[in-house]
Amino acid sequence: MENQTSPSKKIHERLDLMALNMKLLRNVGIIPSETTSPSSWKWKLNRFGHSLFFLVYISVLMLQLLSFYFYWGNMEIIVENIGTTSGLAACVFTALYVMVNWEEFCTMVHELETNSIFSAEMVRANNKQMEIIRTSKRSAIIITWITIASVTALCVSFDMTPMIRLFFSKSGHENSENIERINVNFEYSVLIMWLPGDLVEDYWYWHLYTIQAAICFVSFAYISAVMPFILTITVYTETQFKIVSSSLIEIDERYKVGDTDTEFPKAEISSEFIGSTREVNNDNTRPLRLIGMREQNTIKESDGPNTFPESGGFYGLAATELALDQDDATNHLVECIKLHQAVIKFSNYSNSVTSPIFFIYFIAATLVIVTHTFKLSLSVSLKYCCTLLFCLTQIFVYCHVGERVKTESLAVGDAAYSCHWYKRTNRFKRHILLILVRAQKPLYFSAGALWKLTMEFFSQVMNTSYTFYTLLSRVNEI
Repeated sequence: MENQTSPSKKIHERLDLMALNMKLLRNVGIIPSETTSPSSWKWKLNRFGHSLFFLVYISVLMLQLLSFYFYWGNMEIIVENIGTTSGLAACVFTALYVMVNWEEFCTMVHELETNSIFSAEMVRANNKQMEIIRTSKRSAIIITWITIASVTALCVSFDMTPMIRLFFSKSGHENSENIERINVNFEYSVLIMWLPGDLVEDYWYWHLYTIQAAICFVSFAYISAVMPFILTITVYTETQFKIVSSSLIEIDERYKVGDTDTEFPKAEISSEFIGSTREVNNDNTRPLRLIGMREQNTIKESDGPNTFPESGGFYGLAATELALDQDDATNHLVECIKLHQAVIKFSNYSNSVTSPIFFIYFIAATLVIVTHTFKLSLSVSLKYCCTLLFCLTQIFVYCHVGERVKTESLAVGDAAYSCHWYKRTNRFKRHILLILVRAQKPLYFSAGALWKLTMEFFSQVMNTSYTFYTLLSRVNEI
């Protein structure tokens, strides 16, 4: 019982799980600060600045697309342009998506802090579970800072590579009267664009370089705030499933097993509900017949639409009419059921919000991996090495965390089944089915409606990238 005691002040204190991520989003102007009203002139001025940036970027994007026509036939430049255009577009449009839906993101963070299972008194009063939360918070902060450092290094490599090439060029830029415009664009520019006029002149070249470097800097600033945010959300979703499993495991530790009711073989539920392959059948009506209508509604409620509860939060939404019992173990299990349903609701809701971002990012990252691997096979460059390493690492981290969310969602069923339910009351046995039935269906974070973030998907991305890289190499040899 030592895990149970905790001061009342600690139970109601704010954890500030997303404080660093929200600060980053505010610093880059994606969401308003806490002291700025959305209707104030400061926020309107902020939006005007971002609108001006997007107009400039759209103009640059059009020139990038025109360069496909202008440089058609030059394999190296076309491949380079595909990688840089898709990568930069992913940074800008994911930030635009968050800007448009910033209220939804802020609401999700507010509910995570105040109305998720992290705010449940049962969790706050448990030192072991609070340590799980604190460990996840430290991990999320470390991941955030590593991402910021990685994006910063990537931005420097993008903006400085043209300068390094220009500095070490034998003839120098100012005396290179015979350099073709296509080579100037390819060697000494941050982005490949089509522009009329003579770009060899220093005046035009430095203006062009400044605009391109500024666009890359702002775009990378956007992604350095958005990427850690959605990664932190997935980490805390995994943490919530860990807490539910921990609460279920503690049942036998905290409540002595009684001899009430008749025991029945443990293998019956093992073969009926868990299964060795964890395959989910479309027809789940058979196990539902074994429990009451009120419990059935509780299970079906967790699979409802991914809409946000208007009041009461996720934990309040999960507080269905599960009647309390005189048995303490059963009452503890009822609270675990509420926690489980709350995590499922939050997982579905957060996935619906972040799924478009994952979709845009994985499409762009795959294109970048293919094109930059091809470029590295021709010549070694700091920009290509940094970009390729960054994309591979980020894809692996997202898929790894997504795999852990799936694993922890399934582990809830294992934790429920591992307790001595067969020695408990009949009401306890009936309630344990609620978790066993629902935990058969794993929870995922997805990239659009096409892909689920798992390690299997990571291997598919690698295989697809290698296939297209091989195709590009063969086309280039022809």
